[in-house]
Amino acid sequence: MIDPATWDVAALAAAWRGGEPFAHAAVDGVVSEAALARLRDGIAHEPHWPNRGELFEMMASGEPTVPALRELISALGSAEVRAAVGAISGRALVRADGNSYVYLA
Repeated sequence: MIDPATWDVAALAAAWRGGEPFAHAAVDGVVSEAALARLRDGIAHEPHWPNRGELFEMMASGEPTVPALRELISALGSAEVRAAVGAISGRALVRADGNSYVYLA
């Protein structure tokens, strides 16, 4: 689902270091259009519950149950993706986890 071999790690690392107001980098095209469609459909079918913070009101999932979302989290936690993100950020990643959020108006 995710192929970090296609990323320009050096350029992303430079973007990370120069990010304002905090270190960050945007990785465009991380998933294909077909995978993105599956993820959007998965989010639409994933149970979400009201969640309110100080700044945002949203709907949040628990541990993802929809296969497309579980596949994304698994791909983000792969050794290849973790190594690429570590090379970009200068920080080693041990694992990836995730939830789905739907922000309300």
